Amino acid sequence: MILAPIFDDIDRTERATIGLTAAYLATLSAVWLVDEPIVWLAWAIGAVAVSGAAMIVANRIRSIE
Repeated sequence: MILAPIFDDIDRTERATIGLTAAYLATLSAVWLVDEPIVWLAWAIGAVAVSGAAMIVANRIRSIE
């Protein structure tokens, strides 16, 4: 695989960032296709909650190490 050497050099938080970005873009595409205001609102609230939770978890794990 072409990207395999790249993934060997990144740590767990960077992999999580890539995963969150991919999920963000996938769900954004789905919401864009549906194009309903309530879905946009729910997506925005969910995106903020998930990204905030990810930052909290990453900072707590980093402080334990």
